[in-house]
Amino acid sequence: CNSSNGTSCSVTMSQSKSVTATFTLKTFGLNVAKNGTGTGTVTSNPAGINCGTDCNQSYDSGTQVTLTAAPATNSTFTGWSGACSGTGPCAVTIDAAKNVTATFALSTFTLSINTAGNGTVASNPDGITCGTGGNACSASFNSGAQVTLTATPDTHATFTGWSGACSGTGSCVVTMDAAKSVSANFGVQTFTLTVTKTGSGSGTVSSSPAGITCGATCSFSFNSGATVTLTASPSADANFTGWSGACSGTGSCVVTMDAAKSVSAGFTLKTFALSVVKEGTGTGTVTSDPSGINCGATCSFSFNIGSTVTLTAAPTGNSTFTGWSGACTGTGNCVVTTDAARSVTATFTAPVTFTLTVNRTGNGLVTSTPGGIDCGTTCTSGPLNPGTRITLTVVPAAGAPFQNWGGACSGTQTTCTLTLDGDKTVSATFATGFTLSANSASVAIQKGTSGSISYNIASTQGFTSPVALTLTGAPSGVTGTFSPNPAAPPATDRSNRP
Repeated sequence: CNSSNGTSCSVTMSQSKSVTATFTLKTFGLNVAKNGTGTGTVTSNPAGINCGTDCNQSYDSGTQVTLTAAPATNSTFTGWSGACSGTGPCAVTIDAAKNVTATFALSTFTLSINTAGNGTVASNPDGITCGTGGNACSASFNSGAQVTLTATPDTHATFTGWSGACSGTGSCVVTMDAAKSVSANFGVQTFTLTVTKTGSGSGTVSSSPAGITCGATCSFSFNSGATVTLTASPSADANFTGWSGACSGTGSCVVTMDAAKSVSAGFTLKTFALSVVKEGTGTGTVTSDPSGINCGATCSFSFNIGSTVTLTAAPTGNSTFTGWSGACTGTGNCVVTTDAARSVTATFTAPVTFTLTVNRTGNGLVTSTPGGIDCGTTCTSGPLNPGTRITLTVVPAAGAPFQNWGGACSGTQTTCTLTLDGDKTVSATFATGFTLSANSASVAIQKGTSGSISYNIASTQGFTSPVALTLTGAPSGVTGTFSPNPAAPPATDRSNRP
């Protein structure tokens, strides 16, 4: 019997026949699915499913199949769904087609952050914001995740480095293959204040808060934002001249440490003035070693405290140096130690001398023997030593005879001899007159430097008008018209006519 309907067999009995009926167990499919972020395998007992690669299998009806989930290294099995539940082995009776889902999740590990000091730590990927203003100091990350931590110091703070799962001061990169812990260390930011001393003097600089005693310690690191007051104290022989750099003036120097700062303190040696006064009838110079005084021109100079200054007096002309007074005595070099303001007087004397002065009136000259007076141009002579004998001689001009001496001389002689026992003044008087000289070369009359005066003469007695007359010795300002004497000789003989 081979019935196509599978359940019934029709047999026609024309002879003896034999029929075999075959029965088989029903089978049902068991389907396994995997879900979740993790990985793993599911295997069956009896064998058939190895999911991984083979996630479907048909089993005889009534078969008891046990499924076992095995998570991968970085995953966890979180449970069954479908025909099973829970996290233990999944036992399925195959009485129908069945579906089972195994869920695997990636393993997570906790990353914990500790902060010391003022600053924050943030993570990438997000999850941690720890420190000032934040309280997320731990987070769970998938196994194998790379987490980058960044440290940011607060104002006036500095990041000093990682410890724990990281080290150094750069970014911290943590691979989450286990629970990890990292510490971020923050310190107070500091800046260096440097003090330099300048100048010829000495002194100290100290700071509040303490740190600089310069002297010995001229550089110190102060916390960021600190207000540091520097005080300069000059030594006994010095003056404090002022600050430069981050401060100025001569008071206390107040520095806010928001960056590295540098300050200079100037000290100079104290100085004292040494003044020189010159007295006496003579002349001379005073110079100093070391240089500074050249008196002459510079009679006062300030020298450093404790300087040894040597003054030298040098008389000029016929003067003599007669000695020092004030801070020095005697006639040798004057040595002064400038431990205070000092004054020195140098006295120069000269011999007594006299001067002879000649005043001249009218047209004429006065000369002297010995020379010195040529009056004319030079009408004084001196200085002359007491007892000098001088002879004055007059030289009258044409038409202006010598009339008389006056002052220290008298009479009408052409010479006068004097012995000088004091300053003397002599006058010499010459007559005032003039002559007219006719010629044909000029129409102007010259009188020294007083200018030109024009004169006219009548065209009579043989003169051809105008006739130029040269006026010699006439008083300044003479004017008028001059006519020849009717009885005058011919024109060719009329020169030098009064």
